Amino acid sequence: RSINKITILGHVGNDPEMRDVNSDRSVARFRVATTRRYKSGHDSKEETTWHTVECWNGLAEIVEKYVRKGMPVYVEGRLEIQTYQKDGQDKLAVRIVAEEVILWATKEFGFVALDARAGDQQAALVDEEGAARGVGR
Repeated sequence: RSINKITILGHVGNDPEMRDVNSDRSVARFRVATTRRYKSGHDSKEETTWHTVECWNGLAEIVEKYVRKGMPVYVEGRLEIQTYQKDGQDKLAVRIVAEEVILWATKEFGFVALDARAGDQQAALVDEEGAARGVGR
């Protein structure tokens, strides 16, 4: 048995970019920044890592509708690494294929929390008054 699971909590770096792969498959990609804070001697330091997140089909449609740059986001999924060649050089593409996306937003986004999972046709959205409702793709 093996496990390929990654969890990140950070901030969305760009609005999702959606594209159709074929007539029945779509993908949305966005970037998430995570920041590690640490001490080096007497100095406080920060190191930011950028992650590419990929969401497929129903999850992609929900993400395209609700995810916006600057939002705090929790992403759970699997790590996927692809090698390719560009200009004769070997390159590596690392991305997270999301299984679950949870957002915490402020009033400017019109809701407080959104929980969407791969394979689901709906997501749970909590509005500013604390009322939960299902939202579809």
